[in-house]
Amino acid sequence: MVAPTATATATATATATARLSAVRSWVLIAAMGVAAHSGAIVVGMVFIGVALFLPDIADVSDVPARQLLMMPIAAAVFGLLSAAARRNRPPGRAMRPADEPELAALVRGVAAQLDFHAPLLVRVLPVPDASLVPVKVSNQRGYALLLGWPLLRRLTAAQLTAVVAHEIAYQQNLLSRSDRMLAVTRDMVEASLDNRIRVPRALSARLLRATRESFWHAEIVADARSVEVAGTAAALGALRQVPIITTVFEHFVEDWVCVLAEDGCYPEDLYDALDAALDDPHVVRRTVAAVADDEAVDPYSAASHPPLPIRRAALPEGVGAGRDDSRPVPLRQADDVQRWCLRELCPTGGEDPEMGKGDSEDGLEEIGAGRERLRPAHVLDTSPERFDSIVDAGAELMRATGRDSIPGAVIAAVDALAEGGWPRLARAIEPGVGSAPPPLRATAVREVMVGCLAHTISGLLRDAGWERASRWLTTMLLDPDGAVVDVRELIGQAFDSGDPTPVRVLLDAATPRAAA
Repeated sequence: MVAPTATATATATATATARLSAVRSWVLIAAMGVAAHSGAIVVGMVFIGVALFLPDIADVSDVPARQLLMMPIAAAVFGLLSAAARRNRPPGRAMRPADEPELAALVRGVAAQLDFHAPLLVRVLPVPDASLVPVKVSNQRGYALLLGWPLLRRLTAAQLTAVVAHEIAYQQNLLSRSDRMLAVTRDMVEASLDNRIRVPRALSARLLRATRESFWHAEIVADARSVEVAGTAAALGALRQVPIITTVFEHFVEDWVCVLAEDGCYPEDLYDALDAALDDPHVVRRTVAAVADDEAVDPYSAASHPPLPIRRAALPEGVGAGRDDSRPVPLRQADDVQRWCLRELCPTGGEDPEMGKGDSEDGLEEIGAGRERLRPAHVLDTSPERFDSIVDAGAELMRATGRDSIPGAVIAAVDALAEGGWPRLARAIEPGVGSAPPPLRATAVREVMVGCLAHTISGLLRDAGWERASRWLTTMLLDPDGAVVDVRELIGQAFDSGDPTPVRVLLDAATPRAAA
């Protein structure tokens, strides 16, 4: 086992200081459990009240009140048992050591360096995720290491080593049952923030803030341990690459699948297209900015991970590489795994009896067998315009401004920007934005206006002869001189400054042919 560095030891000491006492942890667990399930608790109290104060009540079938009371209790117990059973069936497809010895050796090596001896399964997911979840292995407590296929394809072996080390070290930091329960209930409170029946968000935010510091320190300690195993460069690379891969996947893949499904097809080259998008420097730059913006907007203190700049700054410096691998881990069943991942992501089109079997090795030829057979298609061979936003931004802007032409609607929007009345126009474009929680409302209103204007003006500029600088981003264009213009960035800067001049310049460049 590698000896802890001074930085890691200091961080661990800080974490111990930040760790909540057992009593405080259980009080917070109870409070967050109530906050997360307030709707169910209200319904249960109604049933109990009916049973206590109206003991002789019966329905039209003369079912006694106590039987009415038992129904929700039985349903709750059944739900808890079902949830427990699901936790013992980890998602994904098994990556067995006999099938993938190189991956198994990497995981075993990391576990040995971290002195982690619990039974450990490795399973692959079709989405970019990495986590370590408790499961039962041969009737004893064990863990399943879940690794996303996009991460296995893109991360170098050294970076993957850092990711695996982080997940194992983080699980080691959850020393007690209260730590693990605190993590579960915190996730439940975060998920309940948008429920219709819930406790006030201000109360949920206080609960989340009360528990955040402990989890942030646990993440930082896990990062430090990953550096001990994989080296500083690999840990930094993983911290940079994983958010980019995740964000690009979430932004593009659903559109590819849905658009091709409309044509009765599935994207056979989905992961190759994802690689192509990730190799586009414009996509990477836009994604890095998006990740930073998302981290900056955390009004409820819900994030259990510290912002990336904090995590990077806390990494021990100058630690040599634990592995010297600059390529992904070789996988012997890569084709079979990729076919399984594609089938999991694509619509089935019917009741395929093989679907949902995590370890099935059938190919995609059976996709859609219950209703119609989906044909293979290629994202990279499809016109990029086919995947442009389904929403017609120009039409939405015309409707909101009451103008009968797209240039006229853009002029009205620019005037609203100059006069400061654009939030009202944003609510006309997207009425639901007005009901966003107050801490998020200003950001949501800005995004509606910036996105609508950027897509509309980009369309006008393409009609005027400007070309796309990226097949993946509709608002990244080449002007007539060949210079790259980020239309969305320019319009965002105009809204931030209140100066509409950059938008007027873009509109002037687009208007002559657009008006003709």
